Amino acid sequence: MVMDLQGEMSGKEWKEEEIVKNLGMAKGAVEKVEVRGNRVKVVLKDNEVAEKVVDKLKEGGKEVLGGGVVEVKRNENWVGIVVPGMSVERWEGKMEEMKEMIEVENDIKLMTMPRWLANEDRRKALGLKSVRVVAHVVRESVRVKLVEEGMNWDGRKIQVRRYVEEKQLVFCTKCAMVGHNWWQCERKRLRCNICAVDGHAGWMHRCEWCKVQRKSCEHYRKCAMCGKGHTVGEAREGNCLGVRAEMMRLRSLHY
Repeated sequence: MVMDLQGEMSGKEWKEEEIVKNLGMAKGAVEKVEVRGNRVKVVLKDNEVAEKVVDKLKEGGKEVLGGGVVEVKRNENWVGIVVPGMSVERWEGKMEEMKEMIEVENDIKLMTMPRWLANEDRRKALGLKSVRVVAHVVRESVRVKLVEEGMNWDGRKIQVRRYVEEKQLVFCTKCAMVGHNWWQCERKRLRCNICAVDGHAGWMHRCEWCKVQRKSCEHYRKCAMCGKGHTVGEAREGNCLGVRAEMMRLRSLHY
């Protein structure tokens, strides 16, 4: 688990020993502490210890770190894998046992409890005998190794795939399209994500009639992906054909 502590103190004022001591942790519980400017990133080895630390910060206030802390957040950039063909009869209600078996046989730690990709109603309605399971590992390098080399399971190697979640959709603020970031965009001209007009970005948008800036209004409201009259926010909620097409592409990477 990674905690990002943002405070008003400079890097010179943060002391690693004091951070560990004030948070009530043994030194062995900390994998590393990085100080950059007024930000401190504390990487903890154990999830349970991290939860206790978060509770302590909530109860005792952020002053336990010496004052000046304005924000504490957890950085949970875990990545998912899809494990195929798990027997419903064998593993129904036994996800803790499955988690332990995966961890022991592969010498890894799963950050979440495995879960079925088909809910209980669908499993019963379709009479499914085996269903894919999704779980999360701590970082991309662990996932890459599992995908490329296979996962040890019950004395054999099985193929696992990448799991892509909806929150992994990427919107470009340069061309107002989905599927890439602005620094990857090959388009030369800016396109507004509010009115879909070339020549300016959303943060530069201004309605010439009602003078509204940087947001949609009754005069300007158009999606650059599908041409419909909805905002990027509504597109993110799945009300856009462009977003739906990108979601289908992402899902095809692991099914």
